[in-house]
Amino acid sequence: MFSSQNTFKTGVYRANGSVANWKFRITLKKIYSLIEIPRFDSSIDEEPLEEPSNSEEEHLDIAWQEKVFSKSEIDYYSARDNCHTELQNAYYHKIKSSRLTEQKSRGKIFTYTAADNFALDEELCATIGNKTVHLDDEKLNMETMFVMADLDTEELLFSLAWNSTENVLFVYPDFNCMKINPYYKEIQGDSRQMYHFGIKNLSFKKWITCSQETVEIRDVFASKITRFNIRDKLSKDNFEYPENHQVQFLILLEIISGTGFSYSDIFIRYRLDIPSAAKMIAGFVDGSTHSTKQCKGRWLYGHCHEITLQLPENHKTSDDCVRIYFDIISTDSWKRELL
Repeated sequence: MFSSQNTFKTGVYRANGSVANWKFRITLKKIYSLIEIPRFDSSIDEEPLEEPSNSEEEHLDIAWQEKVFSKSEIDYYSARDNCHTELQNAYYHKIKSSRLTEQKSRGKIFTYTAADNFALDEELCATIGNKTVHLDDEKLNMETMFVMADLDTEELLFSLAWNSTENVLFVYPDFNCMKINPYYKEIQGDSRQMYHFGIKNLSFKKWITCSQETVEIRDVFASKITRFNIRDKLSKDNFEYPENHQVQFLILLEIISGTGFSYSDIFIRYRLDIPSAAKMIAGFVDGSTHSTKQCKGRWLYGHCHEITLQLPENHKTSDDCVRIYFDIISTDSWKRELL
């Protein structure tokens, strides 16, 4: 039932009317919570304790770019001293007028709208008609909205992007049915919790699925958002990853042995010539081995060297690649070097 879920599909829809008229229903349901019991006796099998299942579902009908505050946002913006910008002041008056601070029960679902300037990553893009475009490209008038859930930490449920130039809406993951194919999210912490969630289109008649000829979307959009979610998880564990539009290369060099030398005390000095566009993250561009004598016709070294480079993702390695130069050097009794 809770097997590994594949990469979600992205729904692509063309609007017959304004996106402002579009509404959707978000459903969130907690399936179970498993609490791990400390193991004090090795003879006792370690089994999780399952809490009673909570069958209550949380439903929230949201319009396009409708702001729904999280618990932390309500606490923050309800304090007058925290509000300085025009947007913050607007949130302050909205929270006070709707008396959100007086509500005892607050839902887990909230949203980030275009005004919040929230983004998963600057690289967020989609492929439309064989042309890769950035969702934050002003020329395309791309507007985004994110549906989140407060599950001890902020968790992304749905990403939505509206292209006003083409009147196309991207929904990731696509619309689903909670009873047939719910999406699920597993939260790891002091306890392991499982949630089901779904999104329903409440304005279905005003939208039609784009045909293959109208909009051609690839798996790039889904895979990128999945990668951003993974990045967010890893960043919480202080895992470092390359900067945007950059790729890193780890070069491992091992000098094992040499043959055909005329002298005995031989060592190898080497230098790496890196591309001009490369940035060295770790390591050195030069080094040398220890000197060694001949042993059964071979000079043994077993020398290892590594270097990490960062390059732009569009860099063509065929034009400008890494080159390695070697100098074979012998030393005499006076420690003088002979090439």
